[in-house]
Formats: sequence, C-alpha cells, structure tokens
Amino acid sequence: MKVEEIARPQPGPGEALVRVLGVSINHLDLWVRRGMPGVKIPFPRILGCDGTGEVVALGPDAEGPALGTKVVIEPGMSSGNSPQDAAGLDHFAPDYSIRGEHCDGLDCEYVCVETRYLLALPDSLDPVAAAAVPLVFLTAHGMLVTRAQLQAGESVLVLGGASGVGSAAIQIAKNLAARASLVPTKSSTTATRNGAKRSRPGPSVAVSTWFSSTSGRRPGRARWRSLRATDAW
Repeated sequence: MKVEEIARPQPGPGEALVRVLGVSINHLDLWVRRGMPGVKIPFPRILGCDGTGEVVALGPDAEGPALGTKVVIEPGMSSGNSPQDAAGLDHFAPDYSIRGEHCDGLDCEYVCVETRYLLALPDSLDPVAAAAVPLVFLTAHGMLVTRAQLQAGESVLVLGGASGVGSAAIQIAKNLAARASLVPTKSSTTATRNGAKRSRPGPSVAVSTWFSSTSGRRPGRARWRSLRATDAW
C-alpha cells in the first residue's frame, strides 16, 4: 500500500468531477488486497467503494447535481442496457461492477463519476459520516426491504448486529417501525445504540430515513494523491 501522485481526471460526457470529502474502509477493501478465490484483480488498484464528495465540474451534456452540491457516490455501476437494469436489478447485470474492486475506487482527491451515480446529500448529514453509508445500507436494504419485504410491527433477527451491514439493518428496521433483535457480539453495545434494544432519535435515524427515501479517466496537467494497493497480501 502506498500514497502516490496521479493525473487529475477530466470529466467526460455525462460525467462530473467530484472532490472527495470522505471515504470509508469497507471489508471489501481488505478482500481486494488479500485476494479472493476465483477473482483476479489487476494491481495496482486504487481502493475505496464508499465515498462522498462535492461536484466541482461537469462534463459535456452532464445532467445531475449542480456545481457545489455535496453528494454520495453509488458504489456499484453498470451499462444500464441489460434486462436486469430495466427491471431495477442492476446488481444482477452481467457487466455490474463495484468501485475499488473491478475498477479504480474512491480513495483519491478527485474522481470522475457518471452523474446518474450521484445522489445529493441533505445539509443535515455530515459527508464524512455519510461516507460509511452506501454499500452496507444497499446490502441491508436489499435483504430487508427488497427480498424480505419487512413490514411495520414485524420482528427481524440481525446476526452480527455490530457489523456494518448489521448496524444498517437495525437502523432500516427501526425506520420501518419493526422490532430488531441481535445476536450478542463483543461489540453489541454499538448495535444497541443503533436501536436494537432501545429507541433513541439521533443521526442513525436521520441516515436510515434519508437512505430509505432514495433508494474511464482522462489525464490532466495537475497531479493529485491517491491511495493505491500495489499487490495482494
């Protein structure tokens, strides 16, 4: 792992240049470095599947968040042309990929992203804290809302409630007025603070409420820093 200088990207058609404000460390970052059976990842690779930023430039014909808007960056992407995409199941598309795994990720100062993968952040949410939201909340939302179709008044058992996905699942269940229980872990206190055993309004509720309601680079002259994995463990 090393920090190095890379060319500042320039946004292409339909893209925005985003100044990265916050990134999180997801377990996927560890898997990418460690290596996964049957998955060949070329190195070096810029890590980072989760992140937030500020739109600082727009490419030709780009429509989306205005300049200066703080955004959360969707971790996954696809061409949008497959039957799975049309059905709203882009994560099943043959060309679906995740930033930081299948391509360079967000652990750098500037990134170019198609504007359709940018979602404006409410002013009430800290962009650094919100950087930990995307992938774990997408996973938990897919399990509880899309597949299980969790309803108000129902109960849900969360295994590993202090994990990223577990913590997100508790908050989503709480937002749906469901009852969340967890299997105790060494860090179960964190999970209970998110609402598994007691209900208390706070930032976790704001994040889950907001999330539930929204559900190629070109070189430049300047050079900017990025965190790049140079080899698997």
